[in-house]
Amino acid sequence: MKLETMLQLQKNLQFKLIKTDPKLGIPKEHILALIAETLEVLNELNWKPWKKPVPINRERLIFELVDVLMFYCNLLNSLEVTADEIELAYYDKLDIVKKREKEGY
Repeated sequence: MKLETMLQLQKNLQFKLIKTDPKLGIPKEHILALIAETLEVLNELNWKPWKKPVPINRERLIFELVDVLMFYCNLLNSLEVTADEIELAYYDKLDIVKKREKEGY
């Protein structure tokens, strides 16, 4: 699925849930939701070195990652960032990272 499609689906969902234009959402709330959902992803991983590792439940992990993606889309929609802008910024950032790697940071 393309990012543009995900953004539109999430915008439709948010409009249905909050009965207003998703771009009116408060970015701070979306960022807090992203943090909370990212912590749920972390809880699905063996990140605590003092605990005995357990097998990762891939299905639950993906489910939590999708929650993160949905709130990420909410944030993009609230800031009126388009899929094209994200794609361009991604490639620009990728070039910067490659340059840093080549130059040894």
